[in-house]
Amino acid sequence: IEVGPEKSEKDQIVTPYKFHWEKTNSNEDFIVTRPGINQTNMVLTGTIDFEDPLQSVFDMNFFADVMNGFCGRLFDTIREKNHLVYSTSFNFHIFNGGTVQYWLYAALDAENIEKARNLMLQELTRPVTDDEAEFVKNKWIGGHQLVLDGKSSLASIAINSIVRGYDYNEIINNYHERIEKSKQNVNSLMSRANFQNSKLVAIIPEK
Repeated sequence: IEVGPEKSEKDQIVTPYKFHWEKTNSNEDFIVTRPGINQTNMVLTGTIDFEDPLQSVFDMNFFADVMNGFCGRLFDTIREKNHLVYSTSFNFHIFNGGTVQYWLYAALDAENIEKARNLMLQELTRPVTDDEAEFVKNKWIGGHQLVLDGKSSLASIAINSIVRGYDYNEIINNYHERIEKSKQNVNSLMSRANFQNSKLVAIIPEK
């Protein structure tokens, strides 16, 4: 069902059309074999809906910083402590209207799929501590300030905001407040996302 366009009374920005559909896809594992490859590639994927599409940008980037990087949960738990994967990352794409698709990627040996999945789900659902959240907040504020120093980055933010119907001033000028809100939202996001129902998709070497 198509709903929209919607208009904000505050800034009179017309937001893009938003589409809702009944989700009927199965959550059963989807694993296929492929000849000529040496490693398995797997993802855990699903969707999250946000009431505030612009805040979803901040919330998902904040959560990605919890999961990614050398100090992130995925690298620390799955690669360093358990030596299960060659590489791993948390990624997402924000669609117009506030629907987000996320996927956790890992390159690994086929026999490690189930253990890696369990560890991924463990880290996706383990509450973020105050220390973790404060570290990510400060890291992201510093990184965002560097981004805003570039004219091409400012132009990109403005163009993408116009296309998606966002108020780009929220990203350029009010990001401190938005990032602080993401810090407060992070654990509610984890409980709302229902990560336990993520779908496993994997390509494994043909024997």
